[in-house]
Amino acid sequence: MADVTLSDGKEITFNKKKIKRREWTRLFSVDQPVEEAEEIIGRFSQTSTEYIHELTLYDWHLLLRAARDVVARPIDPNLPSESISP
Repeated sequence: MADVTLSDGKEITFNKKKIKRREWTRLFSVDQPVEEAEEIIGRFSQTSTEYIHELTLYDWHLLLRAARDVVARPIDPNLPSESISP
């Protein structure tokens, strides 16, 4: 099930195994380079940096709000433990 559907119909499912806590925190730093933020959110949303770069402000807002909700959601304790992919 998708975490958010953007205005172009693309369904986004975030993957917590694709982002590190430090990266999540840096996303909201005022000195975070835009390109780095787009790469991080692209990886987290399982899309591409280019796709993220071309989002409308409306979809960017939807994406970040959904990302925040996913990060706040508890992890299912029955899921197998795996390391974070680079």
